[in-house]
Amino acid sequence: MTNLQIRATKKLDIKSIVIIHLLAVLGLVFFCSLGFWQLDRANEKALLQTKFQQNENQVAEAISSSQDFKAAANFQTLSVLAKWQPEATFLLDSQIHDGKVGVYVFTPITLGEDWLLVNRGFLPLPASRQFLESDIKRIGLIEGANKVADILAKKWLWPEVGMTLEAEQFQKQDLTWWGNITAEALVKHYGIASGRLLTEILLLDPSEANGFQRNFEIVNRSFGPEKHRAYAIQWFSFAVIIILLLIGYWLRLRKNPLQS
Repeated sequence: MTNLQIRATKKLDIKSIVIIHLLAVLGLVFFCSLGFWQLDRANEKALLQTKFQQNENQVAEAISSSQDFKAAANFQTLSVLAKWQPEATFLLDSQIHDGKVGVYVFTPITLGEDWLLVNRGFLPLPASRQFLESDIKRIGLIEGANKVADILAKKWLWPEVGMTLEAEQFQKQDLTWWGNITAEALVKHYGIASGRLLTEILLLDPSEANGFQRNFEIVNRSFGPEKHRAYAIQWFSFAVIIILLLIGYWLRLRKNPLQS
């Protein structure tokens, strides 16, 4: 091999070494980032479960103002003195509960001048996406409507996005449906005064009338903290494989630098 060929081979080997190490570093960053993200999600859900359990068996706190509501802890059971607004009832579409597709039924209440969403529970949706007349009546029927009532409910989080990302609103079967909801869209649609819609909600207690399926958990059992930790281990395993492959490459390079 001539000197020119040797120099060209070395230059090619150096370029290959740089590319291999660059790809290895990118792979390590990518898989480790995914692993740490999964661990963060696991910790978030574990913290939610802890807070939920801490407030699960507490005596309901009586509240009658939005200030009291804001001061209450998430997942705390509350006895809310408020007024139902049944004319503003709506369905949140594309929800899944216990493996079934359906809707959440929401009816707002008012605490003074402030509006607060109450999730009355989950209602399975038939394959035809057409509710029976009996279901339609149940959705629209509120015991104690348009008068101040003592409502037992748990302070809950704003509902998660369904399959539809846009805050679309449509009418069907004389019912108001939303593909997704944002505070801004609801304020505009219902003519609520600016800043008067509270951005946390209530989940109606199972003992209350006016509700549907309410056996909710704060964390989905099918994708709890353990599932996230398992995925984290998977991503970290890929990172370990890259490290082992890189060590093997270094050993080979050390043994025969020109042909590695």
